[in-house]
Amino acid sequence: MLTQQEQEIMREIMDPILNGVQLTPEQAKAIEDASNQPPSGITGKDLPSRLEGRIAAFVAKAIEVTAEYWKQAGYTHAPAPIYKVEISEKWAKVYKWEERGGELRKDAIYAFIAMDDNTTKTLGVIKKGDIHKPASYKLPAKHARGNVFQEDFGNCIGPISISYLR
Repeated sequence: MLTQQEQEIMREIMDPILNGVQLTPEQAKAIEDASNQPPSGITGKDLPSRLEGRIAAFVAKAIEVTAEYWKQAGYTHAPAPIYKVEISEKWAKVYKWEERGGELRKDAIYAFIAMDDNTTKTLGVIKKGDIHKPASYKLPAKHARGNVFQEDFGNCIGPISISYLR
């Protein structure tokens, strides 16, 4: 069971991501550092908290990469897209949101992240934290591109989408 202090830290990590607040690179780094350290006393039942922390770090890194790309490309027509997460039982869907006509709108799925170990006929063996490129709005692509528990997320984060297989 997480302590009150650990629960507050998790709330601080997840609230900006779930509410789509764009983080500064310093905030993204702080979230990534915090999520690399499991809270004390973490056990199997509390593992989703660690997974959600790593998802928050993944989204923060994606926001950082996209913002840097936007800046280098000199795009001024709109602010860089941001990402929000919707977590279900099987998948965390990372949505890309863009500003259009002065309004923030859900644009596309950026990534699917597996919430649990699983085996399916279509996708094969899936490990907790696997990052999948979307095949469609509702379905992840077959092969994982990385994992949120890897140091660099499997080097799959791109400014437009998750990397293709090499």
